[in-house]
Amino acid sequence: MNRRNIGGGDPIDVHVGACVRRRRKSLGLSQDKLADAVGLSFQQIQKYERGDNRISASKLYAIAVFLKTPVSVFFEGLAKPGEDGATVDGSAQAAQMFASTPEGIELAGLLPQIGSQALRRHIVEIIRALAHN
Repeated sequence: MNRRNIGGGDPIDVHVGACVRRRRKSLGLSQDKLADAVGLSFQQIQKYERGDNRISASKLYAIAVFLKTPVSVFFEGLAKPGEDGATVDGSAQAAQMFASTPEGIELAGLLPQIGSQALRRHIVEIIRALAHN
């Protein structure tokens, strides 16, 4: 099955690249800094983050180590294998779009700094209530 978009990368590569970008930006790191850490050029990181180039398993692991995150984080939001195609679900696409905004990037960096899981959950509930009004 060919999942490649016309004029773009494979949807899964785009999803993984967007997750890498989101995590990098939430840590306040430049593409240059990430590139240096994993032995690549910043142009290659750009291509990875856009989903133009597929990230090898070894490079994805090195990126995850440098960004201090489990590799599995980069696959969250994808349909499970065996489900209706391995594509990005609608809510994950909405999350990706929001996370690429300045507000999304700021929230992604600030929310984990709140030590209480219960408090983070309440904040999400408040945002959900505001969104439905």
